[in-house]
Amino acid sequence: MKTNDIKALHQKKIDELNQLLEETQKELIQTKLELAASKLDDTSKPARLAKDVARIKTILHQKVLAQKAQAKVQAQQAIEAKEVTETKETKE
Repeated sequence: MKTNDIKALHQKKIDELNQLLEETQKELIQTKLELAASKLDDTSKPARLAKDVARIKTILHQKVLAQKAQAKVQAQQAIEAKEVTETKETKE
């Protein structure tokens, strides 16, 4: 995977990354089978695909964590806004 491809992965959405991960994993399995059957000319391809799978998983994990953190921040802000509203109502 080239540098531009890696940068493009960061721009993809979670659904797109999941689909790409599934496709890459299938390709890796197929490539390993071809390697075992001695039908593969490029013996470094399984290692490259395994690294691509790891890259995709890493980016996917980062995006999921960022999404959870954002949801947590929004929930905290909603709680704080509710507390402020309740405090104003109590003072009146």
